[in-house]
Amino acid sequence: MITGIRKRGLFAAALVVFFGMVSPCLGQTQTILPQIADGGNWRTAVMLVNTTTSSGTVSLNFFQGVAAGNTIPWNPPFLEASSTQNLTVAAGGTMFLHTPGTSPILAQGWGQVSGSPGIFAYAIYTYGGIPGRPDQDGTSPAAGSATRILVPFDNVAGFSSSMAIVNPTGSAETVYVNIQNDNGAITQTTLTAPLPASGQLAFVLAQQFPVTAGHRGLAEFYVTTGGGIAISAFRFNPTIALTSIPVVLTGGPPIIGATPPLPSLAGKSFVIDGTMDVASQTVTIQIQAAPTGGGGYGLLLTQIAPQSPVSVKFGYSGTVPTLVDNTIAFSGATVGGLYTNNGNLFTITSATLALTVTEVKKDSPVTGTLRFVSAAGSVDATITGTLTAIQ
Repeated sequence: MITGIRKRGLFAAALVVFFGMVSPCLGQTQTILPQIADGGNWRTAVMLVNTTTSSGTVSLNFFQGVAAGNTIPWNPPFLEASSTQNLTVAAGGTMFLHTPGTSPILAQGWGQVSGSPGIFAYAIYTYGGIPGRPDQDGTSPAAGSATRILVPFDNVAGFSSSMAIVNPTGSAETVYVNIQNDNGAITQTTLTAPLPASGQLAFVLAQQFPVTAGHRGLAEFYVTTGGGIAISAFRFNPTIALTSIPVVLTGGPPIIGATPPLPSLAGKSFVIDGTMDVASQTVTIQIQAAPTGGGGYGLLLTQIAPQSPVSVKFGYSGTVPTLVDNTIAFSGATVGGLYTNNGNLFTITSATLALTVTEVKKDSPVTGTLRFVSAAGSVDATITGTLTAIQ
């Protein structure tokens, strides 16, 4: 008898259901069944439904998983038909194709449905082989691909989520993955390797992404090449009964961990926090070393108003800044960043800073302007402070 976790693992490698569209994709001529499985106690039935008043044809093409996400052309052993090409479905009619499920060896992959508008397909997945318990069924409709797909998951209290992902395009795709757990923790990663053309991966979510173990949450999968992916998802309860997980097909930029707009610093005043070392009364002023460590020169700033949602940690690497006409000018890449009190970090790609001192001596007033530049835009702030000279 297969243990519970192994059953879930087999399902992840064999069944995971696509339920990305609650309603069928009427009018589409090509849809995807991201998971087909036969053998190893699994069997699959594909149902074709003609929703029109005219007969139509449909062809089913299958791809069997081999290794590392690669697939090869596949002809699953359907009981009702030796060929799945140019099948005729009568007006208002249905057609069932069943795999036998008798092989002790598991074969799994995915299917592509191409046919007349108004014909749609769905798959019924059946797992048996548990003594004393009826076979377990799950079902899902075929659907199109998308550039971004949201997948809810539940890995709490003995529940386990599994999924399969398909690249139906002719080129390998790097699939980016953003995960947000129920505790608010965000992980941004990718699949371990680009998904090959016509490729498929099926896995238990907590095994592929250990940060999801013991959590509920949302996983976001997306590609940036303009291609598309298709995903199936399923949830097991502690008794290994299963149900489909609806996923959301969408597009546009990612929403999990996306960089929000930079907070406005307009009208906010900052003070210098640290020591300014006068190495030369006339040539060079060295400001506090960059707060993240390492060589170079930098500046640490903190906002005056404690109730404000913005603080700044800021530093430069590079040559020693110089004093010209009582103005110290910095320019370059930072080694710090812009932080908000809720924990957001805005990585700064470049910045400019100009400080003006009344005169180069201890306790001289300092004023200045600061500009941060990042992928999210730029912000400006003013600086006030006092120069502490160390001879």
